[in-house]
Amino acid sequence: MAVGEPVLSPGFPFSSATVKVFVHATEDEAKLRRAIGVFLPPSVSVATASLTGHFGNPIKVLSARLNKKQTQELWSELTEKLVDMHRLRATLSQRVDSSCILYIRLDKQRACQGELALTESGDAIHIKLKVVARPAKPEVAVRRVLEFLEGSSP
Repeated sequence: MAVGEPVLSPGFPFSSATVKVFVHATEDEAKLRRAIGVFLPPSVSVATASLTGHFGNPIKVLSARLNKKQTQELWSELTEKLVDMHRLRATLSQRVDSSCILYIRLDKQRACQGELALTESGDAIHIKLKVVARPAKPEVAVRRVLEFLEGSSP
């Protein structure tokens, strides 16, 4: 190995995750709870916060923090049920920020129908996965996730 070359540890590339979804007054909170329950491990508790929108409208925020083990379970469910996994792979470098966070947005409406699909809309189920990368650089994080995906593909 050359001096200064990144050291990538084998195995699962994520240390933690957060999931967040905004529930607007016109949406069914129970339906969205069921939708995120499709991929959240049963051991994860979902917190609820109440906000007020710009025009005084009530908004609830459902959020969950996941440890490494729970993140592994989440990732397993996501990769099994995501209908456009190829799109996630193709856009991976655009989804990782300078803090080595991988951002995934799932279509809320399709999730309520039992289908997990990516979206670019802000009105989505937001998933943030912390990638363990040394050195902590986005290109190292992207490579780490891609190598993991290639190694875990059938």
